[in-house]
Amino acid sequence: MDYLDSLPVSPAGQPPSGTAGTQENTAVVSVSDIKDFISPKLYGELSWDENRSADEVTQDCIEKATALAETMLHLVDEKLNEYSKTQAEIIKTLTVYELYMYNGDRYRAKGYIEKAERLISDRYRSIEKEREAAIPFIAVSKAKKESFKIK
Repeated sequence: MDYLDSLPVSPAGQPPSGTAGTQENTAVVSVSDIKDFISPKLYGELSWDENRSADEVTQDCIEKATALAETMLHLVDEKLNEYSKTQAEIIKTLTVYELYMYNGDRYRAKGYIEKAERLISDRYRSIEKEREAAIPFIAVSKAKKESFKIK
């Protein structure tokens, strides 16, 4: 079985009690999950702002990454599922993207958003094709010159 297999909505295969299709699930990724996922060097660089701890920065980035993941998954008609290993991996990857963006390193950040897109495309369907289908097409044409005669 593949490590990134999506699991059912809950371990028992039933929606969590009280949600029965009325509430969307959210993938759960914690600050400690991210600490284990990234290098100690990157984590140490997160506290450059003396007013915020690295944990606070990481939590903010997890929230941004979860919102970004939800948007990207929407393109392929998927919803966040707190029991999905694939989606947890996507959120971790997007959190690292957000952390690099926070540190101003757009070059390294780009690799992580591309990795998240590949994960989505590999597990669900091509996010690039869906993105292209969602972009409206605009046709531009030259107006014909008409001559007006004044009589």
